[in-house]
Amino acid sequence: MNAERATRFQPGRPLFVYKARRMVSRSLSRGLKVFGVFFVAAGLVLALSLEKIPVLVVSYEDGSDESIVLRDGEFVHHFIHSIHTTPVDEYFVVEGNRLKLTGIAYDSYGVGMPTDEGLSFTVKDNRFHLRMERFFDRLDIRVSHVPDHGLVIDGELRPFAPLAKPESLVVLRAGRGLSISIRRLLTYGRNDSKR
Repeated sequence: MNAERATRFQPGRPLFVYKARRMVSRSLSRGLKVFGVFFVAAGLVLALSLEKIPVLVVSYEDGSDESIVLRDGEFVHHFIHSIHTTPVDEYFVVEGNRLKLTGIAYDSYGVGMPTDEGLSFTVKDNRFHLRMERFFDRLDIRVSHVPDHGLVIDGELRPFAPLAKPESLVVLRAGRGLSISIRRLLTYGRNDSKR
């Protein structure tokens, strides 16, 4: 009621006071409307640019965790086979909240190496390749005392050794994160195959 009185003309008051109060009231109302429209537009832009991204959660025996953003959702578990002393690469993809083993590549054929458990078995570039499709909720790994045991992410080896002692447990899990993607905002509404 007081706000209504302030904007109504009252006899005995100068007309300019009435007009000034009325202009201020209208300006505030317009300002709030503009601010509200801006706030809604900014929220819409933010919502359209949010993108779920795959994350690999690495838990160490000391209780610490590390979340690694996987741009393409893929990583490689790389280690040196304890008997053959040759490199072995296990290829994984984060799918939802699970890890999917898509293949294994190794140099030496023999004890402890799979041959017929997958979808296909080939030899390419002097390496044995086994294509697979196995799902894991988590992957428990004991850190090897042999150097170069770790994860290959975006073509770069990230050894476990600086963060975990040999024979300690490392647990890998799939996760999801949110990222603000300008690319997604710019391509919103376009065919996904063009992205």
